[in-house]
Amino acid sequence: MKLNNNIDWFTRGIAILGLIVSIVAISLPYIQAHYDSEELLSIEILPEQGNGIIRLSNDINKSRAVQIPYIITLSNIGKVKLSITSYNIQKRAENESIEYFNGLNGGLYSINYKPFSLPKNIDAGESITFRVYLGFLPTDEILNYLHQKYKLNGTLKVSDILLSLAKKGLTIYGGKATYKEFKGGGFHIEIGSEFYKFNPIYNIQFKTGRKNNFIALASEFISQIKR
Repeated sequence: MKLNNNIDWFTRGIAILGLIVSIVAISLPYIQAHYDSEELLSIEILPEQGNGIIRLSNDINKSRAVQIPYIITLSNIGKVKLSITSYNIQKRAENESIEYFNGLNGGLYSINYKPFSLPKNIDAGESITFRVYLGFLPTDEILNYLHQKYKLNGTLKVSDILLSLAKKGLTIYGGKATYKEFKGGGFHIEIGSEFYKFNPIYNIQFKTGRKNNFIALASEFISQIKR
């Protein structure tokens, strides 16, 4: 009788194991199909250096915002085509609050400075790259300096402005900088740790046609960490 009980339990165990294997075998295709149909988006946002152009309002009374260009690359790392239908920009303030002001969102542009409109479709494995202008509110000293430079030159290149401000011991965000020149034309710029205290941080959200949201942070500080 004891031997028969052991055989009975063994038989039941084999049956249960077979049932589990069958359930897994049936479920795996559904799981794989769900994964294959999932939208996956990689977002890279870096401040544009070199020949990037800084923008500001011609009339300080209309907007005190200064807009810095960032380069965004959206990569479809999933297996299905997705469509970027809209975007939203928020500036993070102290205590994790959100700050809005006129000139925060300067709009999207192609790399060739042409208007860049949504929606945009991205095939699986493909990427799109474009420019966005993100605004911040500078100190009066920085704002007046930028307007003076704009009146003289008509164009404010990021590299030129950052260098000229460093020579004055300043950063564009209100921190302090130390500038040293060397024989042969070389130079060295050292920026104090308070730079990151004033450095703006933005939340950028992209929405797809399937109502999925993808969010990334943009800031000079985050970009330096990634580099």
